[in-house]
Amino acid sequence: VGGVAYAAGMAGMMYGPPQPPPRRSHTTRNILIIVGAVLLLCCGGAVAGGFALFRTVQNTMGPARDKADDFLTQVESDQVDAAYQSLCQQTRDQFSLDRFGQLVGAQPKLTRHSITGTNVANNNGAVSATVNTRLYYADGSSAAHPVDLIKVSGAWWVCGQPY
Repeated sequence: VGGVAYAAGMAGMMYGPPQPPPRRSHTTRNILIIVGAVLLLCCGGAVAGGFALFRTVQNTMGPARDKADDFLTQVESDQVDAAYQSLCQQTRDQFSLDRFGQLVGAQPKLTRHSITGTNVANNNGAVSATVNTRLYYADGSSAAHPVDLIKVSGAWWVCGQPY
């Protein structure tokens, strides 16, 4: 009697190994990994592109800035002959070395300078630059002064009204 009741109570149960739980979907995790990888690649590309652009701009503007800086440093240290050698041929045609020396001597003594900006332009292959500076004089005054340059055969030359 007891065995029959037991068998009747268990009639609805299945025997065998337990069923594994339903498999969890990893779709959300996979999508997040892919999105993260894409963002990492994009950010890395943006940083690399920004660095390359920065280096290109530095390589373009740096030599013009350096030439203007050297020219003004020579004027500050009374190296008029060396400063004159930095002038383009057109400007040397307008100013003899003596006349350039007189021009420098007629100004208050230049004691220091700072470069405030640089602009390089390429107009149909003619490369020029303007280096904006602030000049400081021994009498305490200062003035903004653009130093115009041209690039000839790979070298920068101070051109126009030099000082």
